[in-house]
Amino acid sequence: MENTGVMNVELRKSTRKGDNNQLKREGYLLGNIAGKGVDSISIAVKKDVFRRSMKEFGRNGVFKLVVPDGQSYTVMAKEIHIEPVKNEISHLDFQMVSFSEKIKQEVAIKFTGAELLESKRLLINSTIDSILLEGLPQDIPDEIEIDVSNMEAGESIQFSDIKLPEGLTSTIDPEQKMITVVGSKIRGAVEGEEES
Repeated sequence: MENTGVMNVELRKSTRKGDNNQLKREGYLLGNIAGKGVDSISIAVKKDVFRRSMKEFGRNGVFKLVVPDGQSYTVMAKEIHIEPVKNEISHLDFQMVSFSEKIKQEVAIKFTGAELLESKRLLINSTIDSILLEGLPQDIPDEIEIDVSNMEAGESIQFSDIKLPEGLTSTIDPEQKMITVVGSKIRGAVEGEEES
């Protein structure tokens, strides 16, 4: 994750509701930049610029936000607030980061091979869909992949079974179950018919 995305942003001189609504009408997303020992900076970024950057560099990408006077801030997206009714982004919270200081960030879990389990009429029972990892910003991935293709009914994966990328740690209990594979009711019904 050596690459850093660049986003040009506007500084919000006013945070009044009327001014915010005007920016939204012009296609901007409202946000803030926060960092240790600095006042929060109110910004606005074009919706299409943000979406394009997220698609290219990922949810946990490191970005350089450039304001009109040329000053820039190295950040990660800490929180992307979604408006439930419209299912649209309502606000962005960016966190200033340093390539030499560790941070904590939520990372999504992605299961691979789930379609093979489904073909055997098995289901994944997952207790968690993301994990909090600690590491340098440039080392934090968008997701952790867990291959479930060879699992059978009754088998489970604990956190200790997951190999984290180098340099990353987590405070999750190593014995915490992440997923369990269970047989579906349909399968049981079919087997019952075969036995009779």
